[in-house]
Amino acid sequence: GNNLTITGDVSNSGTGTVASSISSNISIASASSLTGALSFSASGNNVNNFTVNIGGNGSVLIASDLVVNGSLNLVSGYLNIGNNNIEISSSGSITGGVSTCYIITGATGELSMHLTAGIGSETMFPVGTSIQFCPANIELNTGSSSGLVSVGVGANVYNQGTGGIDVSINQPLVDATWFVSSNITSNLNMNLELVW
Repeated sequence: GNNLTITGDVSNSGTGTVASSISSNISIASASSLTGALSFSASGNNVNNFTVNIGGNGSVLIASDLVVNGSLNLVSGYLNIGNNNIEISSSGSITGGVSTCYIITGATGELSMHLTAGIGSETMFPVGTSIQFCPANIELNTGSSSGLVSVGVGANVYNQGTGGIDVSINQPLVDATWFVSSNITSNLNMNLELVW
């Protein structure tokens, strides 16, 4: 229920976790990348607002799942979620998200957002790999069910989806693979635009 602002570093040898609530605001306002990861406890991984403002093209690694109920503010630097999930609740939103400030996902990491069908505008998922911004723009069309949509992106294009030979080495392809999923089990109708 309290606020936390990190202006320095986080040790890479620490084992502590943060326990936050939907009334907690967390800000990373460091001059450079954090050495260690920021981990949230399983029962305390909700926040109100989460702000990333890291200088020098720095990043912060989140080593656990996180739910943002207010605003995820991407000001400067990168939010690296690795193979974890960051969910923007149905009352939440994202501000920012450009080629110099986005969410880096790992092989199975995802940004999840609650989308409402038929609102007539697309929602940008500001995701990318450690070397390139690869956002996805998604709109649930009128008549579709509403629900949670998740997007992750990984480097390389494999001939068997997530494994096998990396065909992007010798083929003229975009060197990224997007992973899109949803909890909508029927009547899913979306427009999907992938950007690189």
